[in-house]
Order: sequence, then structure tokens, then C-alpha cells
Amino acid sequence: MRALTGPVLAVQGKKGTDVDLAKAVKRYVAKNYSESEAAACEEDLQAVQRLRESVVRGKEGNEKARKELEKYHRILKVMETRFPFSDDEEQISTVFFVWKDAFKTKDKTALRNIKAEQAAVLFNLGATISQQAIETDRDSEMGIKLAAKYFQEAAGVFAMVRQTGVAKIPASGKDLSNESSNMLENLMLAQAQECFFVKATVDGKSPGICARLAKQAELFYREAWNNTKQPLLKDRIDAEWLNHVRTKEAMMLAWCLYFLSVSHRAEDDIGKEIARLQAASSALKSARRDAGKKLQASLESALKSLEGTIDRALQIAMKENSMIYLVRVPDPASLDQAQGAPMVKSIQPEELSLPIDFFSGFVPDHCAKSLSIYTDMVDRTIRELTNQVQETSDQVRLKLREFELPELLFSLESAPKGGYTPIPEPLALELDEVGNFGGARGLQKMYAEQKEYRASAMSALSAAESALDKEVEEDNRIRQQYDQHCMFPASNLVDHPLRERISQFKKSLEVALDSDRGIESRLSKNDDMLRSLGAREAASRMPRISTPMVCMEEGDVAKGLQKALVELETLAGERDGLEVKLRELKQKDNLLPKLMSYSGSTDNLFDQEIKKYDPLKEEIRNNAARSKSALDDLVEIFTKFYRIYDISQWKVDCEKAAADMRRDVEYFRELKASLEEGTNFYTSLCKASTALRHQCGEFALSRQLQRDEMVNEIRRRQAQEDANWHGGVEQGWQGRAGAGVPGSGANMLDTQFQGMHVGQVSNPLGSAPQQQMGAPPHRQSPGYAVGSGPNQPQPSAGYAYPAIPPTDFPQESAGYDGGICRNY
Repeated sequence: MRALTGPVLAVQGKKGTDVDLAKAVKRYVAKNYSESEAAACEEDLQAVQRLRESVVRGKEGNEKARKELEKYHRILKVMETRFPFSDDEEQISTVFFVWKDAFKTKDKTALRNIKAEQAAVLFNLGATISQQAIETDRDSEMGIKLAAKYFQEAAGVFAMVRQTGVAKIPASGKDLSNESSNMLENLMLAQAQECFFVKATVDGKSPGICARLAKQAELFYREAWNNTKQPLLKDRIDAEWLNHVRTKEAMMLAWCLYFLSVSHRAEDDIGKEIARLQAASSALKSARRDAGKKLQASLESALKSLEGTIDRALQIAMKENSMIYLVRVPDPASLDQAQGAPMVKSIQPEELSLPIDFFSGFVPDHCAKSLSIYTDMVDRTIRELTNQVQETSDQVRLKLREFELPELLFSLESAPKGGYTPIPEPLALELDEVGNFGGARGLQKMYAEQKEYRASAMSALSAAESALDKEVEEDNRIRQQYDQHCMFPASNLVDHPLRERISQFKKSLEVALDSDRGIESRLSKNDDMLRSLGAREAASRMPRISTPMVCMEEGDVAKGLQKALVELETLAGERDGLEVKLRELKQKDNLLPKLMSYSGSTDNLFDQEIKKYDPLKEEIRNNAARSKSALDDLVEIFTKFYRIYDISQWKVDCEKAAADMRRDVEYFRELKASLEEGTNFYTSLCKASTALRHQCGEFALSRQLQRDEMVNEIRRRQAQEDANWHGGVEQGWQGRAGAGVPGSGANMLDTQFQGMHVGQVSNPLGSAPQQQMGAPPHRQSPGYAVGSGPNQPQPSAGYAYPAIPPTDFPQESAGYDGGICRNY
């Protein structure tokens, strides 16, 4: 199923005003350097001026606007190292960068700091990328991937706004504050994570994965919501935005809880399923109450759809619990909380880090060469320090992998909730496959469907046989009544092809029923084993590391091992912080302004500047020494732990438990394959039985029509003969009366009846020539012929019985009946 999450948001950019940047910079270069230098910069300055005017105007499409913003920002980074913008009259002090607030357009800032210009450009770049994201076709696979990429890039750009440090500049604008940057970054990450969640539902990922993805999206939305409540942003964010973020937070939580409930249903844990669904319903009701009627139509539609999905699932679960399970529904707060799975991060667009050829000739050669030398010194220092950090981290990581830590500690019986042993990854994937099918419950459901198909086939065969029996009974009744006139074969002599087909189908059903009993027996006998393949049950089958009953030092060993791991984790966190400090220090290390104004020896300047890295060098050396000491302690404690807790035997037990579960999974697959074979058999048999039932019905109907036609013909001929007889008698009486011979009429009547038998009443005129009693010329009887007398039948040309069309029905296979495989 595809999760409906509703629309996403895009940020609107800042509006700026024009400024004559080229004129002011050119005046500064001519004053402080020379007219020739100013003339050399003229072309680049005019290009920058045109580019800024286009950026401020902002009337281009998003794709072109993005390229212009990225290019302008790279130029600003170059200009920052060459031209000083400040309030100092000796520097460029006549340029005011004026921008309106993105949230409150009535507010605006006017600063003479190039960092404010950089921050405003970055803000608009992030807004433009977010608009690119919402323009993609998120219903397609490529579109939703592209939208996720754009949202992550937008988040990275808003993070860069914070990194410019513009928030420390007085009156820099609240939309450029750290609170605003954090809010927008979290919002973009939330929408990117939402794209991954939706794609996971489309791809049919497991409920557990979908729940974790939705949970992480909810965490991002919650962080963005909390950012909007900061004092600096209070009353500045549009109410529609606030309602959108709050509703999306609740919807992502509801989706998380819904997929957790699906996992509980697969495990037959109806109580937890209901608790999750109730919590989801409560979250949506709370969000709707907070939002009131101020939601976009598309978001309102998605919210209603999700409410309907959860309400239907809750009604079904509660009905099943009240009628079948009757278990107590736990408090949702008592259940384990889902852990988020972040799939996104803030990404800085690659184009922002590309070099650009602007004002390259303005820096004097000696400054450029000196800066290159110093940059090499810094890069070498950073590289050495980073390698030391990475080497220490690699040593710790390899040792922990060798010792399988901290996973071993999770398997201790003394661990929280009795501990747990992770299931090997290949086996875990196989168990997920079993869980997605429904486990033992899925097999039972498939077997129940087979029984329904079997009953349907048996019903069709019974109906077919009943139709034939009724036809034979009716045929016998007619024959008893019109025995001498029935010239077509009896029904019990011509229906044997249909009865043979029914018999064949019944034999097939008997063979299949034997196999069904075997399957049912195996399902019943192995029910506990099949149910143990559920996620929770399978985890419980993995052995735990038992606490020794004799040794008295096991508690100290386990605690000591945990303490050593905590120490190593703390040191690893310090190393991550040191790497961040190195990057930040390098970013801030801008020596060009000092070089351009320095008149002494550059070597002395370099030695002085490079010393700023010495404190970090010492911290890295100290961390490496402490990490080595902690690692040595870990090795010593682990050796005792391995011996006392008999880890080697535990690993053997784990492998045995995994092997048992693999055999059980294979058994499950064999049962499933056998049931699928049976389902195919019964499906085909139902179709064939239904077709056979129709054939028998058509056969009976055709025979009935044939008999009705015969009876009607007999009655018609009898009526005709009776009419002829009465007509002859009347003519005889009239003739004798005319001749004046009294009594001659009676004598003639006696003569007419003389020698007649009761059975010959059908031909009272005796002298009439015998003739065949067939159907009238306009209606040829297709199945029988009647002679001119009751004892003189003449055979017809033959009756064309309804053709029995070939019926495809399953035949018994030669498979064995002693194993799991079904004999169909």
C-alpha cells in the first residue's frame, strides 16, 4: 500500500533592493591600490553587478535562479578575502545590503557586512531548492528520489546560513537567526525522510522498517515544531505553516503506530495491536483539535484517509478481540517505543564548493604565493592529525568487531528484559519472509480456503449427479405412461459419459482428501513450531549467555566489560568532536587579509599562525593514549569474560539454534508449496465441476424438451383421430336417415366398432391406410417417431445428444503420499 501523507512545504525567498556594488569596490581599489588595478577589476565588477541585480529581481525559473545564486555566493566568498566591507570609512563603508524579512516582509535589514549578504543569498538558495523539490513528480520512483535529494540539499544550505555566523551580527534579521535556520533545516529533513517513508510503503518493505522510517520523520517534524515555539520566532510563522507542521508530526506518528500494529497482528498479539491503533487515533484527534479548520484541502484529504485506515483496522481488531481472543489491551505508554531510522542528512550542494575565476588577478603575486605556502602547511597539519584520529578509531573498531562487542553483552541473561541474541542476517531475512506471509496463521488461512474450494467442488458434483438422477426418474415416469410410444433410448442408458466424468472427479477428490488430511495433521502437530517462526518467538529461541553458578567473579567481570566499553565510547565521541574542531578551525583560518597588509617576514607570520593548531594536537595525542590504555584493559577483562561465561559453547549453541530454525523455515516452505499446489488443484477442479454441472443441466433440459414434444405430438394425433372418428359416425347416421331405412344407422355403428380392441382406438377408421405419426411439416421432431398403430413403431433417424465438451480437470499425480507434498 502507498501511504498518503499529503503535501509538502516550500520556503519563500527574501526580497532585496539594488545597490551599486561595482562603483563602491572600484573606488576602494583605486584609492588603496592603483587605477590600473581598478581598471583590471572593472570587467569582473560589472559581471558581479549584473548577477546581483538578476538575483535580487528573482524572476527566473527555479533551475536558472539556483545556478545564479550558487555562482553569486561563490563570488561573494572570493570578494570576502579581497575587499573589506565594514563601517570603517577607510574600507568599503558606502555599500548597504538591504533585505526584507522572509517571514515578516514589513521588516528589513540594511548592513554593511558581506556575511549578511552571503547569508541572505544562502537563504534564497535554500528556498529555491525547496521549491524545486515540490515541483517534482513524487508519485514516480525517480521523482520521489529527486525530491528527497532536493530537500536534503535545502537542509544543508539552511545549515550553512547558521554556519556563516550572521546571527551574531546585530540587527541581522530574525529569519537569519540560528532558531530560524534550525527550524528550516529540520523541516527540510522531515520532508526528505517522509519521501523515504512513502517509497518504502510503495516498495512493500516490512512493517518494522516502515514504522522506523515514519518515526524518524515524526522526530524531525517535532523538532521543527519545537523550533517554531522559540521566543525569537513567536508570532512570525504563518498559522497555516504551524498547523501543517503540527499535523504532519501527528500523521507520521500515526503511520508509525499503524505499521507497528501490523507487526503485532502478524504475531497474533491482538492486545498490542489495539493499543497501537488507539494511540494512533488519539494522536490524530489531538492534531485535528489543535489545527481546527485551518488545513489545506490536500492535507485535510490525506488526514481523513489516514483516519479512515486506522479506524477500520481498529474496528476489525476490537471485534476480533471481543469475539475470539478476549485479551486485555495494555496501556500504550507501557509498550516499547519505536526507534527512528534516519535515512537523510543535511547535504551541501557540490556547486558551492567549486572554484570560480573572479578577481584572480587582483591579489598580488607575493600574497598569492605566500598564501599557497601557508595553505599547504595547514593541509599537511590537518592531514596528520586526522590520520591519527582515524588510526585510533580503526584500532578500537577492529578489536570490538573481533570480540563481537557490545552484542555479546546484549545476550546476557542479566541484561535488561532478560537479554536478547541477534538472529544472523540471512536467517533474519528468511524469517521476515515467513512473517510477511503470515506465518502459521497464513498457512491455516490457505488451508481454510482449500476446504472452501473442496466444498464448492463437492457441491457442484452433487448438483450434477442430482440433475441426472431427477432426469432418470422423470424419464421412467414418462415411459410408464407412454411406454409404447417412446422410441428414444432411456436416460440411464445415455448419461453414462457424464456419470463417468462425475465418478472420475469424485475419485480425484478422494485422493486429494487423503493428502488434505496429511496436511491438516502436520499443521496441527507442528503448530507450536510454526508459530515459533514469528519475530518475537524466533528471538526467544536464540540462547542467552548464562551466568555461571559456581564462579563468584562473574558479576565484576561483566560490569568491568561494560565500563570499559563506556570508556571507549566516550573517547570515540571526543575524537568526533576533535575532527569537527579541526574542520571549523581550518574554515576560520583566513590569512589573506593579514598577508595583504603584513610587511614583515612571512615565515614568522606562518609560525605564529600555525601555532593555533597546537592545542588540538595535544588533545588528539592525549585521546590516543587514553584509548590505547582503555583498549588494553578491555582485552584483559574480555579474556576473563570469555572463559568464565564459556562463550565458545554459547556460540555453538547459537549456531545449533539457527540451524534448527533454518530447518523449520524449510519445513514451512514445503508446507506452503504443498498448500499452493492444493489450491491450484481445487481451483481447477471447481471450474471443471461447475462446467460439468452445467452440462448435466443442459442434458436434462434437452431430454425434458424431447419428452414434452413427444407427449404433445401424441395428444395432437389422438385429438385428430377422435375428430375423424366422430365425423365418420355423423356422416353414417345422416346417410341412413336419407335412405329411409330405419335402424340401419345402429347396424352401421356396430359394424364400425366390430373387431376393434381398446388398444386400437388410435385408428378408429380401420380401413384408413397406416401412416407414420411424425411431427407436423413445419416442426420436425428431432428425437423420436411414432407409428400408425400402437404396436407398429417406426424408428426415427436418431437423436443428437448434447455433446459433452472436453472438461479440463486435474488428474492424480504420481507424487508420494508419505511426506509433506500433496498428491494431486
